[in-house]
Amino acid sequence: MASDRPKRRPQRRRFDLVLNVLTVLSLIAGIVLVLWYWPQLPAQVPIHFNAAGEADGWGAKGMIWLLPGISLVLVSGIVVLQRFPWLGNVPFTINESNADYQYSLIIRLLAILGFFIAVDFLLILIETIAIALGGKGPLGGWILPVLIVPTIGSILWYLLAMVRQPGEPASADGSDGDQLSSES
Repeated sequence: MASDRPKRRPQRRRFDLVLNVLTVLSLIAGIVLVLWYWPQLPAQVPIHFNAAGEADGWGAKGMIWLLPGISLVLVSGIVVLQRFPWLGNVPFTINESNADYQYSLIIRLLAILGFFIAVDFLLILIETIAIALGGKGPLGGWILPVLIVPTIGSILWYLLAMVRQPGEPASADGSDGDQLSSES
């Protein structure tokens, strides 16, 4: 239960901070793109794409603001959760002996997911603007793999890294296991 977990924040790692900065830059880029192309956008813009990356739903021009808006809300929530890693719902017992390692992993996962969410929404926005202006989006049929594979890969990385350090129930010998690399 999260309330039984130690409540402490591990030192932020440089890689996580770099990802957070890149995430914010992606969010800003999305807002700037909408502002830049707003005068050129037609009254109807794509609001849905099929699995092949083709626009199959259209809506009012103002709907384009949903992309940076939703991205901003999701990423803001992720950034807040990074400040409180003990609230994470993880399939692992977190206690005093493994809290720093596990919390560092949770913060890293959230930084990676926040980055991918911001970039995914930016790519969808680029695709939307390109198609709205009568062109072809740069991703086309690759849109689903580009959006899904990095996210699933991040979650798989986390699940593997999570069990690298033995703790309750993964280890009976009580050893501390290896630590999150300091180079990150």
